[in-house]
Amino acid sequence: MPVSTWRLAIFLFIGRAFIEEIFKFAIIYKKIGSLPSRGILLLNSAFVGLGFAATEFLLLYSKSGIKLINDLKPLAGVALVHIITALIAGYIISANRHGKLRIIWKIIAINLLIHLAYNFLALERIL
Repeated sequence: MPVSTWRLAIFLFIGRAFIEEIFKFAIIYKKIGSLPSRGILLLNSAFVGLGFAATEFLLLYSKSGIKLINDLKPLAGVALVHIITALIAGYIISANRHGKLRIIWKIIAINLLIHLAYNFLALERIL
C-alpha cells in the first residue's frame, strides 16, 4: 500500500475505536452515571457494552452472514472488549461521582488502549 493509504488505514483504525469509546462514555456518563447504587451502575454499564458489541457484530456480519460455527468465535472477543471497557468507564464514573469531568480523558485513554490492543490482535489473527 502507498504511504497515504497506510495513513488513512491507521487513522480509521484508531479513529473508529476513539469514536466508539467517546459514545460509550457519553451514554454511561449521561444516562446511567446518576444511578444510586454502584452495583446497578456497573450492571447497566455492562449492558451498554453488550449493546455496542451486538451492534458491531451485526455490522460485521450483516452482509456476509454467519456460515460456520467458527464465525461465532469473534463474537466472544467483541463482546468481551466492549463489556470490559464499559465496566471500566462505569467503575471510574461511580468512584468519581463528585469529581470533575477531567476523568473523561483517563477513561478514554484506558479504554482506547484496550480497544486498540484487541483490534490489533484481531487484525493479526485475520492476516
